[in-house]
This record gives sequence, C-alpha cells and structure tokens, in this order.
Amino acid sequence: MQQKRMSFLVLLPILFTGGCDVDFSGLYGQIEQVLVLGNLRVVYELNDGGAGDPPVDEERYSRGSQVITLDAPEVDPPTGTTGFYGWSTSPDGYGRFYQAGTAFTITQNTTLHALWQGDGTVAAYPKLVSTTAELAAIGATEHIALMADVTMTAPVTISTFKGTLDGRNHTVTLNITTVPSARSGLFLQLGDASSLAVVKNVHVTGSILVESTTSSRDIGGIAGLGSNATITNCVSSVIISASNAQRLFVGGIVGLAFGNGMTITNCYVSGSITTNVIGGTGNHAAGGIVGEIGLAAPIAVTIQKTVSLADITWADYRSYTNTKHGVRRIVGLKNDAATVTGTIGDNYALGTISMTDNVGPVNSQALNADYDGTAIDPASDVDTEDWWRQTAGWGNVWGGDNPTADAPWVWDAASNRPKLHTF
Repeated sequence: MQQKRMSFLVLLPILFTGGCDVDFSGLYGQIEQVLVLGNLRVVYELNDGGAGDPPVDEERYSRGSQVITLDAPEVDPPTGTTGFYGWSTSPDGYGRFYQAGTAFTITQNTTLHALWQGDGTVAAYPKLVSTTAELAAIGATEHIALMADVTMTAPVTISTFKGTLDGRNHTVTLNITTVPSARSGLFLQLGDASSLAVVKNVHVTGSILVESTTSSRDIGGIAGLGSNATITNCVSSVIISASNAQRLFVGGIVGLAFGNGMTITNCYVSGSITTNVIGGTGNHAAGGIVGEIGLAAPIAVTIQKTVSLADITWADYRSYTNTKHGVRRIVGLKNDAATVTGTIGDNYALGTISMTDNVGPVNSQALNADYDGTAIDPASDVDTEDWWRQTAGWGNVWGGDNPTADAPWVWDAASNRPKLHTF
C-alpha cells in the first residue's frame, strides 16, 4: 500500500500543472524523506568467511543517524587467518574500518566486509595492526597491514625487518630520542642478502633526535639502513636532527643504502635534516632521499620519481672533502669503494642546503646530476597537482576520486601537496 501511495503522490504535480498555481515544494520534501532519509540499509558480507550466514541488520536508517556495527559473524575464518578483526567498507581493507560494536554515521547505503586477522605468514591475509604496541611487536618476516594511525617513541625493535608493511595510507608519528642501536627510523634495517622487505602506502611524520659522542649512525624517516628493500608510495615529513663523533649518514627516507636491491619510487620528503659531526674520521653524508650509498660493491640501487622538499643543514669539524662528505637533495654521497648499478633518475628537488666545516661556510661541492636531482623551477610548480601528475611522473599512481591500493595519491588543496587518501 505504501508504494502505491508514493506513486500517486509523484504523479500529482503532473496532473495539476494545467493552469493551476499550486506550490508542491513541501510535497517534494516529504517524498524525499520517504524515499531516502528513512530507507538506508547496512549489509554485511563474509568476505571469504567459511560456511554460514553473515549477520543481518533489519533496521532502516535515516541519513545522519548512528549505526552500531554488529558482532562477529559465527562462521569459520578463512584458511591462513586466526579470527575476525572488524568491518571495512572495502573488502581489501582500504576503506573505513570499524570494530564490532562501534558507531558510525550513515549517509548512504553501506556494505561492510569482514576483515580476518592473519597470522602474518600469508600475504593475502596480513596481520592487522592498529596500536603502537602491536606495531612494536611485529615479527621479522611477517606481512603486516596498518589499520589506524599510531605513534612510536622508538623504532620497531627487530634488528632487520624482512616482511611487508602496507600502511594502508595511515600515518606513523615518530617521537624518537633514544636509539637502541646504530640505526634509527621507523625501522632499524630493511631486508638482507636473502630476503626482500617491502614498505608501502605509509606516511611517517614527527621527529628523530639523536645525539651521540661515540657511535656510527644511519638514520632515515623510513629506515636507518636499507639492504634489500622496496619502498613505494610513502611520504616522510620527519624532522631529523643528529650529531655524532664517528660516521653519520642521514636521509629523509633511508640513511644508508647498503646491499644489492634497494628500490625507492613515488615517495616524497617534506621534513628537514640537520647533522653535525663533532669528532671521528668516518664519512658524513646527508641526502633528501638517501644519505649514502655504499660500504659494499656492487650495489643495485633504483631511485625514481621521488621528490625532496627537505631543507638540509650540515656541519663538520673537519675540512670538507668530496670523498668523505656529501650533501645533496636526492643522494648525499656514494662511497668511493662502491660500484653502483641500477637507475637513479627522474627525481626532483626543492629545498635549501647549508654547509659549514672547520673553516666556515662551504659554498660548493662536486656536482652530480643524478644525486642532486632536477631542480623544481619555478618553485611554484610544486604547489600544483598537474606538476606532480605529469612532470614528476606520478600519473600512474594517482587515485583521485577512486583511489586504490596501487594508486593511493590524491591532491590536498589545503596544503598544496599530494596526500595518501584516507577514509
């Protein structure tokens, strides 16, 4: 009966348009309320769950009302998982995430997909992490997916991460002042000679402050040392300040690229780097993306389609030499004993470099087109979406209104910078 009555109401304006001066605006508003505001639904999907039925929400919701998500489905979890973790608006976990029993405001018909907690051994079902403690306790070879923004006061404690971290576009805030080893960053080291580490789709921000009088240091926003790793679709806005009495390598993404298989693509740095060596005889390098490449030969390194906007301040108690020192906007220095293969190119840079040695300001250093990157000129180009998509070459990872795991970038008009799309 209700449907017939609505059909009749919709026809009324048509029947009485011939010469009648009737105001139907209020009637249209009532029709909208009946058709939309009180007729929104929430549907639950098992998303690979075992035999059984998903929970059913029989309610009809008005736009703007509160929905309490239902409890876990009573079905067997998929093979490779340990149980139910929560609900997501996307089956791959990149949508809005809700734990069972939490509230959200409904604005349209909504489908919620079950997310299953992996044990870290299967890439299709990563271990889902949403707290600082959970991220700090990950295993060395696990597949990890970040489900919420977290804050870390120390690097992930494992000595070498050889798994996969998918940030799912979330932010990790670093507040690091105490470093348990010679390396610092979100990770101490990524990958080794036999295992590839992957870090993608994460924004790292905050600060790293390291003051040391004895140790060698490798410091980066993502990792202190990268041996065999792929880092893609990441942004570092970490403020890094480090002083040291031995060798010191600092990069916006990685401090030292060491080993055979380091790849960094579609990443940008918008933080700042300050370094000061007060003693010792080791190399001292700072770079917007990577501090130094070296210490072993040969080394395969690929750095492409990166952008450094970092301001770098460098000081050393010794006289500047091209073989021991390097400060550049992409890669600070290549160790003179290293043979580098791979591709370092199509990178762009904008930022100030200030260098001081025992004599005073250092006004020049050996030019290296690949390691210095292409200057962004005019500087205002970096504030435009077209520049990032076309000149910087990020068109293939630009999600826009329909972001995906492989194309997560969208334009943030408030900051005039790309950002990882969050829900």
